[in-house]
Amino acid sequence: MKAIISKAGYLSIERPEKIKSQFCPIASGEMAYVCGDWCPAFREPYNEPGSGHGEGAKTYTGRVGLRLCQQVGTLYFDEIEDQRGKP
Repeated sequence: MKAIISKAGYLSIERPEKIKSQFCPIASGEMAYVCGDWCPAFREPYNEPGSGHGEGAKTYTGRVGLRLCQQVGTLYFDEIEDQRGKP
């Protein structure tokens, strides 16, 4: 599964034959907020650590984690395309 963080910081997830914007599960009422880095609970993507062996061993599972809010938790992807560039 692939995630995309747009230049504006919005999160989308690739589904079969479609890219779908993700909306905030906490927002209620008539307001629908797109999930993105505007939210203080939106963390930066990271390589999922593996089990590793021995002191100082750094191994990774090949998946990329993205920690979101308490409602969602951490999502894991095969790839995250971060279009925001570097600060």
